[in-house]
Amino acid sequence: MTTKNTNTLTRTQAKKVMWEYYRDNKTSLPKWIRECREEILEGLMGGETVELVFDSFVENEELSTAA
Repeated sequence: MTTKNTNTLTRTQAKKVMWEYYRDNKTSLPKWIRECREEILEGLMGGETVELVFDSFVENEELSTAA
């Protein structure tokens, strides 16, 4: 599994990638994920894959609610 992109994204590119992933996966994502917008953008601009960025927020929330 790839955790880093070889190219970093500009903020504009990251917004596009984030929107496309959100649009395509909206039904399986929690509604509160929209509150993590800035952190998602930072991860994407830092070279992380879109799947990893979104999944890390969902997994962290699941772990905190299970405790």
